[in-house]
Amino acid sequence: MYDDPAIPPLLNCGSPAYRLQRAVIDRGDVVVDVPTNRNGLTLHRGRAGVTAAAAHPRHPYAHATKRDPSFMGVYGGGAIWAEAEATYAARLGADGEPALLDLLADRLGPHNPDTA
Repeated sequence: MYDDPAIPPLLNCGSPAYRLQRAVIDRGDVVVDVPTNRNGLTLHRGRAGVTAAAAHPRHPYAHATKRDPSFMGVYGGGAIWAEAEATYAARLGADGEPALLDLLADRLGPHNPDTA
């Protein structure tokens, strides 16, 4: 799908996949709602890019007024986020970067079915 010229690419904006998703739906492809932002499957903080852009006055997001995290409307999202940050605090600072990279490589690296 990503190499289909009729499907718009992801964009650098507040709704990066909207045009892509709309095109897929409009052409009648099968679409499945995977509730990744519900039921604890994942938690998206929201507005982190806007917050970071505030330090760069020429960036289009630098002057956005909504900077508070939304947690995609997940009930208790702020508390869940804070708990996750506390759990991984040692890996989130500059000194923890090597340990974080090792963890990410282990969790997200290529899957080898012969070693699973």
